[in-house]
Amino acid sequence: MTKCASAWPAVLRDLMRETNTSERELASLTGLSRSTLRRFLLNETSMRIDDFELCLALFGVELDAHPIPIEEAV
Repeated sequence: MTKCASAWPAVLRDLMRETNTSERELASLTGLSRSTLRRFLLNETSMRIDDFELCLALFGVELDAHPIPIEEAV
């Protein structure tokens, strides 16, 4: 996983905590399996970007891309 992608589970966990949303509830709302969601939140596996964006959208958040110098990306 890339540096950026490894921070995504923490972002999602924080959003869930702030809104008191359980893993079971988020899995139900997104159609993702609870085990897949749990492994992602534990940083054990990655998640497809469209699934991650769907999760974020449920919290009113979206991904945005910003250019960075190449030397910061590696």
